[in-house]
Amino acid sequence: MNIKRNKMQNTEHNTEQNTEKNQKQNPKKMKLNKFGVFLLAYSGVLISIVIVLLVLLYGTLKDYEKSMPNNSMSKIVKGFTPDNIEQVLNDNSVKINDFETVSSVADYFKLKMQDKEVTYKRKSGEFTDTTPVYLVKAGDASIAKVTLVENGKNAHNFTKWKLGSVSFDGFIDAENEITIAAPSTAEVKLNGVKISDSYITQKNIIFDIVKNVGPFVKIPTSVEYKVSGLMVQPEITASINGVELEVIVEGKTCTVNYPTDEALFEAQKPTIHTINQEIGKFMINRGSLTTLNKYLIGNAKLNMNIEGIWAYSYGKSYTYEFRNEKTFDLIKYSDDCFSCSIYFDLYVKWVDTDKTYQTSMTYTFVKTNGSWLVAEILQ
Repeated sequence: MNIKRNKMQNTEHNTEQNTEKNQKQNPKKMKLNKFGVFLLAYSGVLISIVIVLLVLLYGTLKDYEKSMPNNSMSKIVKGFTPDNIEQVLNDNSVKINDFETVSSVADYFKLKMQDKEVTYKRKSGEFTDTTPVYLVKAGDASIAKVTLVENGKNAHNFTKWKLGSVSFDGFIDAENEITIAAPSTAEVKLNGVKISDSYITQKNIIFDIVKNVGPFVKIPTSVEYKVSGLMVQPEITASINGVELEVIVEGKTCTVNYPTDEALFEAQKPTIHTINQEIGKFMINRGSLTTLNKYLIGNAKLNMNIEGIWAYSYGKSYTYEFRNEKTFDLIKYSDDCFSCSIYFDLYVKWVDTDKTYQTSMTYTFVKTNGSWLVAEILQ
């Protein structure tokens, strides 16, 4: 037992001696281990702080970037597409004139955007940090103005932006203004909407062909309208008492013609033919002014009381023939006034020569005491 106890004590003694020996051989080892632990702990804390700061910085930068008005505008401009432009117009209560609908205005902008890249840029002179204003462009053409407004603050107290308003004023082609000349009694419509008197720029316009009919019938007049601010070329229609009128559009000018009347035209052809014959014969001294005056009234009578071609035919033997007689362009101004154009070749043959008198005139008829008489003759 003592021997065993002594061996154990010797072993413990040897262990302590070895430990002390190792410590004497490497006195900094213990101290290095403690510093390393501290360094690792410090590094870990520092890394954690850096990570937190980076996360915070990232969040700040992200919120700052989101607060830039350009980012909001980039999202808004994506709505300016041919498929979505009508919705943009509806959502923003775009001012429409009296004659166009949101749908027709959308068609205008669809054409503007067709095959063109839609972009935006800051509007010079209007853009500020508190009120961002942008121009929306389709290709090189500006089509709208967009104003952004504040939409609260984000987590880092940066301003958020949203769509404030969209304006299309000033981005409409000037060519979409039209001047319309029409009979005063006509009802004129643009895109199915009647033009009111507020668009009249001239009233009581009188044509030369009817200016002298006043003593017998009410003088027909026309009126001029001017409509501007149209985004697309309008459909123009007109009528008098339900009768559709011919509408001729040439660029920015539109003419609405008085109606014709085929039944009246056919009924008056015999009278017109007779007047042609009497005027032709009077010109070559084969007719009577008294007979001709039966068909004339007012200024037309005065037109015929002039020296005629027949003055050169005294003492000569001749024959005559009417050729290529035509009556056309009958215009009905009212139930008691119409005009028409006539043409005929009056061929005259003498013994030694011949001549053709090419005759073209416009007659204005008035109905007085139940009879149609010519009140004006224009050559």
